[in-house]
Amino acid sequence: MDINCIIVKGTENTTCFMAEKTKVATEYETWSRLDAIVLQWIYGTISNDLLHTILKPNTSASQAWTALENIFQDNQSTRVVYLDSKFVSMRLDHHPNISSYCQAMKMLVMGFIHKNFPMCSCKP
Repeated sequence: MDINCIIVKGTENTTCFMAEKTKVATEYETWSRLDAIVLQWIYGTISNDLLHTILKPNTSASQAWTALENIFQDNQSTRVVYLDSKFVSMRLDHHPNISSYCQAMKMLVMGFIHKNFPMCSCKP
């Protein structure tokens, strides 16, 4: 039994069902309000170009987030090419010391690892 149930002789199940229905409605209202807050935060923090790309009626925060995620994951191959070219063109004489050079190389490698990019083994 739920503590919100009003026990009336002969109508216990009906009364509890109504209390559960009210509880579910209240939880849904709370969820809807929080979803709207998160959705407004997403809309408020992205550029207008991105906003117009993902803006659709009756969209949940999860759907908007997934749409943004898909936009940015579509450029994954471009990002790999960019990081690879930076890695290949990294030169020691562009850094004040070996420590700075190694740190820059490490940051590029971490860019590959952090993004779960595939590592190409096709170069000699």
